[in-house]
Amino acid sequence: MCVLAFGLATGEILMSIPSIGLAINWLVEGKFKTKWERIKELKFTPLFFLLVYFVHVVWVLFAENKGDAFQDLVLKLPLMCFPVVLGSSKIFNKKEWHTIMASFVAGLMVSCTVGYWKYFTLDFVDYRDLSVFISHIRLSLMIGVGVLILLITILNQKDKRKYWLLIPLIFIAYFVRVLQSGTGYISLLLAGFIFVWYWVDKLQQRKYFKLFVAASISGIALALLGVFLAFKSVTHVQDTADKSNLELTTAHGGNYIHHKESQLLDNGYYLWLYVCPPEAKKAWQERSNISFDSLDAKGQKLYGTLYRYTTSKGLRKDYDGIMALTDEDVLKIEQGIVSSVPKKYGVTARVKEIIYEVLTYRENVDPNGHSLIQRMYYLDAGINLFQANPFLGTTKGDESAAYHQYYADHNSLLKPDNQLRAHNQFLSFFVCFGVIGGMLILIGIIYPIVALKKHLYTLAFIGFGSLSFLTDDVLDTQAGVTFVAFFFCFFLFSTTQDHYSKSISS
Repeated sequence: MCVLAFGLATGEILMSIPSIGLAINWLVEGKFKTKWERIKELKFTPLFFLLVYFVHVVWVLFAENKGDAFQDLVLKLPLMCFPVVLGSSKIFNKKEWHTIMASFVAGLMVSCTVGYWKYFTLDFVDYRDLSVFISHIRLSLMIGVGVLILLITILNQKDKRKYWLLIPLIFIAYFVRVLQSGTGYISLLLAGFIFVWYWVDKLQQRKYFKLFVAASISGIALALLGVFLAFKSVTHVQDTADKSNLELTTAHGGNYIHHKESQLLDNGYYLWLYVCPPEAKKAWQERSNISFDSLDAKGQKLYGTLYRYTTSKGLRKDYDGIMALTDEDVLKIEQGIVSSVPKKYGVTARVKEIIYEVLTYRENVDPNGHSLIQRMYYLDAGINLFQANPFLGTTKGDESAAYHQYYADHNSLLKPDNQLRAHNQFLSFFVCFGVIGGMLILIGIIYPIVALKKHLYTLAFIGFGSLSFLTDDVLDTQAGVTFVAFFFCFFLFSTTQDHYSKSISS
């Protein structure tokens, strides 16, 4: 279990081999009568969770591409393994429980250390590259879980050495800022909310509850204010161009293109005013060896990066404007940097980036290379596929083909490599299995949570599990399905309030 917990953040090998070992050990151990009694004690909830895997098995019968469907069943074996093994085995004692969680935090430390190394040695193109072993979204979610575990441990331990745990806590929490992950920021906020809720509940004093409510309301108000100010910053206009009296030709006789209806701005200047593609192309070919019609280092259309960067400097997208760029500017454009304004990090910067992507989506601009805009296209595709097959769905084996056909039929702006699935696990259930299978899966997930005694980590799984389902097709990768299955079963079937409410040694 310790190796498995360590491997959640450090790669597939350390996830798969221990999972197989657990299953083999469970079979060799025997004592099936005792294990059945354990399942009965848990109100048969492990069997209900098996519904998730059962639906995948049954829907293979409806799949035309049974090869992909069976391959998916192999990928999702943790959904069968962990409910059976953890749901029927003797519960871990307190020291064992904390050792397993310590191994999980150690895995996070290793993953973050490698990421920090790549960050400080500039060995990356995109911040997603800093998560080497697993998806940056998955790592962000796990960091939130790790931070919560460390906070609760520090709160409940009496030994003064507990404050050493602040080192790994800060180490992994700060990595979210390095990753620039919106999911990571939400994950940390969720961990903080659950911790404060637990701390107030533990004190059992009404005045603290009132303080908690007041602080929560104030926090939400400040967050909304921050979003509003970020929106005002992104949409602030410093461009002096008069849209009613724009020049039609360049100094060299070229014709300008003006999209007056566009409100997109870069550093306060209108992106789609004073654009002369032929002159911009000619000037760029004189400045760089990279083709105007190719891609930059980040895989974005180079002319788009060029237009945005030039706009951010208040220059026109014509021959003179491109020639006014410095050699350093040209190098940055080739690297995929879209603005001359120095990149800022932190929550505010990420919020501004998200707002800009939403505004871009509204204007039907090229979505490639913009993660949030691409997700909107994915959701739209998923919703339409569900509406086309509402009862039994597309089936898991035929899901990929259905998405590709949808994108082709609708002449999607997304490049083939970016034509992905819904990136929302709840929606994906209904796309693949329709209303019938989707509802069975939700019953399998929700009933164990409702039926078993509630405690802190039940709340944690509801929060982090829902966040993972909302942000990704988390069950379509080995790391994702192992993450969900492990923590669902570990928190619900192998955790009690006694595991974290007192000192480890008590």
